[in-house]
Amino acid sequence: MPQNQRSDELPHLYDRALMLHGSKRNEVLTLAEVKRYGLDSFADADYISIYGMPPEEWHHRGIRVLGRTAVECTRDALGDRVGLDVASVAKRMPSNEFVVIDPFAGSCNTLFWILRHLPNSEGIGFESDQQVFALTHRNLAAIGQRIDLVHGE
Repeated sequence: MPQNQRSDELPHLYDRALMLHGSKRNEVLTLAEVKRYGLDSFADADYISIYGMPPEEWHHRGIRVLGRTAVECTRDALGDRVGLDVASVAKRMPSNEFVVIDPFAGSCNTLFWILRHLPNSEGIGFESDQQVFALTHRNLAAIGQRIDLVHGE
């Protein structure tokens, strides 16, 4: 380290440790931080794609996430595959209307994608953390997604 540079001036590596266990865990991330996490951790600024949108688009629409949510959320690419898989099983059922329950909703992106592939269905998500619940509730309203999000277990 250069003699005149203090350790608290060093740039942070935006990685899993910082987001889950460091100072960004419970902070709402800026767009620059979301993109930096994607670049530093996955060499892709658009890695945290949720609700069918890359970071610039969802951030512009008022969607916000905490540091830990950026790590824990199901990205669009995986959420779409989960939704397709669930729909492939559901199409063998006698009904085409379902109630999909996510006991660990978080950002609700997994539930978002499942419902996208089961259009006549309802979604109920449970989130026990107050801060995550409040942000996700606001995010769902910002995109007009009708998921019944319940604060609790």
